[in-house]
Order: sequence, then C-alpha cells, then structure tokens
Amino acid sequence: MRVEHHLAVLAMAFSILLLLSKPAGGITTPGPCQAELEVDSAAYVYHVVDGDTLDAFPVGRIRLADVDAPEAGEPGYEEAGEALRGLLMNELVFLDVDDVGVEDHYHRLICLVYVRYNSTHLLNVNKWLVVNGYADVVDYRNEFDPSAWELYVYAPEDRLPDLSYGELLDAYLGLREAYEELLNSTPLQVEIASGDIHFPGEIVEFYILTALRGSPVNASLEAAYLYSSGTLIANLTGSEERIGQGLYLLTYHLPIGAQPGAYVLLVLAS
Repeated sequence: MRVEHHLAVLAMAFSILLLLSKPAGGITTPGPCQAELEVDSAAYVYHVVDGDTLDAFPVGRIRLADVDAPEAGEPGYEEAGEALRGLLMNELVFLDVDDVGVEDHYHRLICLVYVRYNSTHLLNVNKWLVVNGYADVVDYRNEFDPSAWELYVYAPEDRLPDLSYGELLDAYLGLREAYEELLNSTPLQVEIASGDIHFPGEIVEFYILTALRGSPVNASLEAAYLYSSGTLIANLTGSEERIGQGLYLLTYHLPIGAQPGAYVLLVLAS
C-alpha cells in the first residue's frame, strides 16, 4: 500500500506559571509522604458538569486525568457530581496539564487538579475522588501515573498565592500566545498503515496514527479520500473509529469489480 502522509498543525493553548518541588525536610504533611508538584496554571471553578468534568475561568472545560466517574443514568452519578461540586465550586484550583496530549478529542484540558487543603498543602482532587469511591482509576496514555499520586502535596501559601480574576486572565492570555506559537511550529504527524496489495471483495483496514512531537494525540480527521490509479473511488470522511489515543480505524469494502493493486488514502487531520 502506497501511503501519502498529510501534515497539519494542532494548535492548543496553555501557560506554564510555576514549578514547586518538595521541601528538603522538616515539614509535617497530612499524608504519608510529599509528592513533587507541577503547576501549569490556576483557575476559578464556576461550574461542575459531573464527577470528573468541570469548567473554570479562564481556561474553560477541564477533564480530570485518569479517573472515570459514573455517567448520567449510572449508579453513583449524582453523588459523584455533588461531591465534586461541594469540594470545588467557586474555589481556586491549580492545574497540572497533560504534557502529552494537552486536551482530549472533546477539546477538554486533561489535568491533575489541586485545591487548597491548608496553609501548607494542596489536595489532589483526582486522588480524592478515587479514595472516596466517587471514581475509578483509568490509566490513559498521558504523562500521569496514578499509582504515584499522593493525596496531599506540599505547597505553602507564600509560594503558591491566590490570584485575582484579572491576574489569572492577564497571565493566561499573555502566555497563551507564546504557547500557541510553539505548537504552531510543530506539525501534526499522520501515519497510515495497511497492506500493500488489495483484491476485489476484500475488506481493507486502514490504521491511522496522529502524533505531536512523537507522542500520540487525539485529532480531528477532517477528510479521508481513497484513490486508485489517480482516481477518487471513495470518500471515507467521518467513517473512522477511534480505537486508542491518537489511533483510528477506517474500513472499506472493495467492490467485486475493483481492480487489484495499490490504493492511496489521503487524510487531512488537525
């Protein structure tokens, strides 16, 4: 199978504000140990969608990384949503954004979320949901390792201060431009795999991998066209099935009257 690769740009936005490391010693923690903290941004929660999704100013919709709360109609759905709402509504949260995919295919930021617990520590909200039985761990392909999460992380108030709405927005907008410029200079890589020769009546499977800087990311497949001998024979746009992080499957049933040989699949992704 001869394959043409189409490169597109995946533009996202986010900002890196600060990085805190665990102290050298002498600190009493609420939990058994102190975990290293990475904070990419901070935001105020103004809406909780359900037990693992929320909206915060100024970053928008957030999907808590590597946890899965019940969906609407499933047992525990209302309880999980109410628990997260009670914990985070109108609170300032600190966000560690996934460095691998940044956001999911619904364009929600994938984050490890922290909220102030006391003057010296933050509470790991993702871990809190699991510990209290509101969500299960689902270890997706990203930078996070749920097995290494601690419930409390050292972050004294004087090193991680509260921010006003204006300060949050100014910081977000100022650094967003620089981050977009960085990502816009990095092409989205699209790789397609299938067999070399196909025959009439065969069901052909095309596997499409989208990656950014070498790491699989979910993307939008905006067009998929199948060619034979330079002639368009099928428009497969919208028929893909996502089977993994950045991995898609397209199938096509070659007609009985089709000519055996090589086919070219052209994919436009963003």
